[in-house]
Amino acid sequence: MLILEHDELIFVECKNIEMAYMLAIGGLEYKVQLYRTVIKALHPDIHNDLNEAMVQLFNNAVMAYKNGDINGLRMIGAMVGKPTLPEDTPDTMMQMIKENERLSKLLETIKDRITEIKSKYPYTMKKLLESPKKTAARKSEIEESISQLYETLSTYTAKIESIVRQLNG
Repeated sequence: MLILEHDELIFVECKNIEMAYMLAIGGLEYKVQLYRTVIKALHPDIHNDLNEAMVQLFNNAVMAYKNGDINGLRMIGAMVGKPTLPEDTPDTMMQMIKENERLSKLLETIKDRITEIKSKYPYTMKKLLESPKKTAARKSEIEESISQLYETLSTYTAKIESIVRQLNG
C-alpha cells in the first residue's frame, strides 16, 4: 500500500470517528447551523456584489463543511460575522471578557493547527526543496537505496529460482 493511500485511509477513519463523536454530543447540529449562517452571508447567488476574496471564503467554507472541519467553519464565521457592540450595560464588560476568551481560544486553535501543519510532511521537506544541493544529495541517497534494493531483489530471486529447481529436479 502506498503511503498516500495509507494516510488517506487513516484520514477517513479519523473523520468517521469524529462524525460519530459529533453525533453523540450533538455537535453536528451546531456544524450545520454554523455552515448555513456562513453560506447565507457569502453565497454568490444571494450577494451579487461579493469580491473575489469573499467568493474564496465561500469556497473555503464549502470545503471545510465537506471535510468536517468545524474549526475552519468557525474561523470563516468569525471573519464574516458582523461585529456587534454590546449595549452600555453593567455586564458589558463581562460580555467583552467572554468574547475576548472566545477569540483567544480560536486564535490558539489556529496557532496549534499551523504548528501541526508545519511539523508534518510535506511541509517538513521545505528546506530540502529550497536548496538544490540538498535536493541533489537526497536524490542521490534515494537512487543508491533503490540500487541496493534491486541488488537484494536479484539475490533473493536467484535463491528462490535455485530452490524451485531443486524441488522440481
